[in-house]
Amino acid sequence: MLKITGLDKLQRRLDDLQRRAKDLDGTHDLTFAELFPDSFMHRNTRFPSMQAMIDDAGIEDGDDIQKPEWSSFVAQHTKFSSWDEMKSAAGQEWAKKQLGF
Repeated sequence: MLKITGLDKLQRRLDDLQRRAKDLDGTHDLTFAELFPDSFMHRNTRFPSMQAMIDDAGIEDGDDIQKPEWSSFVAQHTKFSSWDEMKSAAGQEWAKKQLGF
């Protein structure tokens, strides 16, 4: 006879994962600090923080990040080819963290 143990622990983990996934559904308003934590910036850019990157780029108005010049700056100073790619990568990391991975 084969005895399997630990299924209760697995079920609790799956239930927790399901709850976290449900919490991710919908739209989330995140600050730049939440979406681009310093750890993300260190791994993917030459800047210690998103604020340092914004300062270096000379961004003075939030609308400036919608301009093509910002995406070019991102392509030149990060491992990403565009602002959209950087946002997508940051969003994926944020979601994985929320799920507990």
